Amino acid sequence: MEAYVLLLIIITIALLFQENSCILNIKLGSINLDISCIFIYLVLVIFYSIRENIGYDYSMYKFTVEGGYAWSVYSRGGEFISAFLMDVASYYDDYHIYFFLVAVISFLFITKSLMDNSCGKRKIAWGILVFLALPMGFIESLSIQRQFLAIAILLYGTKYLIRKNYFKYIVVIILATMCHASSFIYI
Repeated sequence: MEAYVLLLIIITIALLFQENSCILNIKLGSINLDISCIFIYLVLVIFYSIRENIGYDYSMYKFTVEGGYAWSVYSRGGEFISAFLMDVASYYDDYHIYFFLVAVISFLFITKSLMDNSCGKRKIAWGILVFLALPMGFIESLSIQRQFLAIAILLYGTKYLIRKNYFKYIVVIILATMCHASSFIYI
């Protein structure tokens, strides 16, 4: 429970930073970077990567990575991306790498989706707070890593559904299904 409270505190601090900071953009050549977005992204990736014994299936991922049998278990169900990420962590013999990779990829999709679809500029922290306030975002982001990755990809893909670009949406569903087979139901 403490980890969830800490996560709420981190997002609240990021929210305060985002709403009260005067210096929010850095210009690197032609690229304009939002500092609050980078701060939120880095803090969340670090938090999700270094956590220890948080989430009800944490030990399952730990033992799967340490056992080195992710590919034989998860690729059978078509979850090739999840199996690959666990195998990368197994190669380096550190299950935290799996959590790191899932966080990097998931929050990249979530942040990009929020940046593309937010009503105003600098609203990433509010979007993350709303995402984590929903039971699916809150519970699955720290517990069910394969589904969290799939949900992040599907969240990003909703823009294709809204634009009625069904081919791209099907591609997104296939990618999400390679993370967790339950994503297939979104077809």
